[in-house]
Amino acid sequence: PPATRSGADIFLGLLEALVDRSADVLERASAEVDAQSRIAFGRPRGGALAALLRQLGLLQGLTSKVRGSLSSLDRLIGFAALNE
Repeated sequence: PPATRSGADIFLGLLEALVDRSADVLERASAEVDAQSRIAFGRPRGGALAALLRQLGLLQGLTSKVRGSLSSLDRLIGFAALNE
């Protein structure tokens, strides 16, 4: 990287780091949803199904929030790149 970076370069680098972190969170949550789904549909016994469904609901809420955040960041990065 050049010795001097503009404020816009630094801003875009920070946004890129946020997107990467959010993508990591989304990837882990999606993997957990997959694992919980396999358990839920593998015929759990007793009250285990209700607990699994609650966990799946929480994870789906998390993934939805992260996707929304990533979408907002994507729009912000596009705006910042156009106005550089």
